[in-house]
Amino acid sequence: MIFQSLTLQNFGPYAGRQTLNLTPDPDRPIILIGGMNGGGKTTIMDALRLVLYGQRAQCSNRGSLAYSDFLRQCIHHHTPPHAEVAIELVFEHALIGEPVHYRLRRAWEHHATPKETLSVFTTHLDTQTEIPDQALAKIWDERIEDLLPLGISNLFLFDGEQIKELAEQDTPPPDVITAIQSLLGLELPDRLGLDLKILRDRKQKAIAQQEEQDQLQHLETEIEQHQNAYQNAYQDLGNLQNQIDKAANELELATQMFNIRGGEITAQRAQLESQLHQLHHEAQHLQDRLRQLAAQTLPLGQIAPLLERARQQGHAELNAAQIAIAHQHINDHDRALLSFAQTQPIPPDALQRLSDFITTAQTQREGAIAQIQPYLNPNPQTLQRLDYLLTHHLPDAQNQVKTYCDRLELIALDIDTTQRQLAAAATPEEYAQLGATLSQAAAKHATLTATHHAQTQTVKHLRDTLNASKAQLLSYSNAIVARQNDQHILKSIDRVQNTLIEFRDRLKLRKVDHLESAVTECFRYLLRKTDFIHRVTVDTEKFTLTLYDTTGQTIPKKRLSAGEKQILATAFLWGLARVSGRHLPVAIDTPLGRLDSSHRHNLIERYFPVASHQVILLSTDTEIGAIEVAQLRQNQTITQEYRIDYDPTTRQSAIAPGYFDSTAAQDIQ
Repeated sequence: MIFQSLTLQNFGPYAGRQTLNLTPDPDRPIILIGGMNGGGKTTIMDALRLVLYGQRAQCSNRGSLAYSDFLRQCIHHHTPPHAEVAIELVFEHALIGEPVHYRLRRAWEHHATPKETLSVFTTHLDTQTEIPDQALAKIWDERIEDLLPLGISNLFLFDGEQIKELAEQDTPPPDVITAIQSLLGLELPDRLGLDLKILRDRKQKAIAQQEEQDQLQHLETEIEQHQNAYQNAYQDLGNLQNQIDKAANELELATQMFNIRGGEITAQRAQLESQLHQLHHEAQHLQDRLRQLAAQTLPLGQIAPLLERARQQGHAELNAAQIAIAHQHINDHDRALLSFAQTQPIPPDALQRLSDFITTAQTQREGAIAQIQPYLNPNPQTLQRLDYLLTHHLPDAQNQVKTYCDRLELIALDIDTTQRQLAAAATPEEYAQLGATLSQAAAKHATLTATHHAQTQTVKHLRDTLNASKAQLLSYSNAIVARQNDQHILKSIDRVQNTLIEFRDRLKLRKVDHLESAVTECFRYLLRKTDFIHRVTVDTEKFTLTLYDTTGQTIPKKRLSAGEKQILATAFLWGLARVSGRHLPVAIDTPLGRLDSSHRHNLIERYFPVASHQVILLSTDTEIGAIEVAQLRQNQTITQEYRIDYDPTTRQSAIAPGYFDSTAAQDIQ
């Protein structure tokens, strides 16, 4: 993946429309963007996250704001009412080996309740034509998980505060642990285990008799009630407001997972299938109308030029016949006129001129009649019907054909879009599981807001009741399974689950071993004291880091300086990115933090140029100063340089070429 350009329109401190060209040269991966604190560097990082993930984006200043409130907060303060606010990202990604250009645009209007509109455009290399893809826009949350999953985005789009937090903590924060598990592929065994549990429950219900099945359902309902009651009572012992916020976050996550995996589309399956049936019915009706037209006068359109020539010939012959009839009467009249003139006292020369005129007119009429060679000999009624066919009937039929064909093309597009939406829907089992998860999260949130009068004894009683019900359910389920022919299936599921657990453990060990090698190599490469650290190990459960010297003795993390801790955190993120095998851009806000000059030199020299094929650095003039930027320019690793100019009087930021000096733009040209 390569980010090609980012456009901000009335977003944050950026007024109007401003565009950053982010396309790197093959041997110059760095895009350097300079700005003072508060000038708008973090806004660019937030814009990248927001345009990719929408309401799921983990932006810096959102906090617990509702998405519509957050969008309103992002609007530039000088934006006129009802003016458009937009973020647009153009990027390239290889799809089945073929580069595809995506233009992703999120826009909303400046009013009290902003409503976001997402547009996705694709351009394929063979056509070079940009095409809007409405179906892809509807399932974008699922598509972006294939391109750049949200769970690992913080390993590629991160800031100095994240590195600082990671450096100070002994155990990585939860979002980093989630990203690690996703990168190591550990979510697949967990997903398979969940699928096996669904299969086991379905088999248990399928083999039970009706009475047993009713009892089993009753026990499951009872367990669910006890579980909810126990959780509600236990959570009421703590701070209610904090727990309500946590439940709200869980509900939002369940809703996002429900939408990402096609739950929303599945809920509309009946409506989409009905719509698809109506589209097919309308298409069949239009095709029948086209066949009816083809069975009438429409085929005559293939010989329309020949019919037009026949019509012109027929009119010419009919006109010639009328001229011939009139010619005879005119000749009789001319002879009578000449005879009368000869009886009058007219001079002979005048009489001769009259005779010559009559003769010339007669010759011209005879010539006009002789030019037409009759071979159709039509009658007026036939010509009238031919005129009506060519001027009215046939054009009307052709216009109907065009109208029907245009409508059929639109119907074909609607059918394709509907079928793609249906294809993205979740399976019934997955939809049920997602719906159950969503319902439980909603019930939990609603219960937490009611009261906090539960007591410790009530919690203990509910827990004992829940465990007793689970034990009763397990005993009852085992008794049912023992009497059924499908027992071997359930036993096989147990064996597979045990094998899956063993597979997950071995996979984790193998992946963590690769991660340890990568982190050790990166840390030693970036560290000033290359003989200080011999090996870095990663705990397989908590993913904590342990350092060893050349004698095999552990090195307490507190012995590291603040800069060395930050180098370790950077090496950890770098190692994770390398182990992931994903070719993704890296964007770093506040990249150097509190490093000393030596460590800064190592990052400038050894990390930034090779961290990825595209590295976007957002820095102040004190982090990447004159010495550091000169070093990057000397090594020819920078493709583009920008500077964010902030005007405190207008509270507006503008993007300009160059990095904190007037020669920057010239240096990179």
